[in-house]
Amino acid sequence: MVGRRNTGNQRRPKPARRQRGHVDDDLALGEELIRQAREGHAEFAAGFRKFLKQLGVRGKPIGAKSCARG
Repeated sequence: MVGRRNTGNQRRPKPARRQRGHVDDDLALGEELIRQAREGHAEFAAGFRKFLKQLGVRGKPIGAKSCARG
């Protein structure tokens, strides 16, 4: 006859350790993404303003604080 498995005392496997090279690669990638975002921000903002104009949205945008005062 087969008994029940005791699953309460089993240990979870430890996560794999990351090597230092991976951290350096991640930092370099993060810096590159931030640089590209900053370079493209002006173009994005201009396109967004044009999009809002096409929709007929006018005026200064309001924030969440303005809406909450109601």
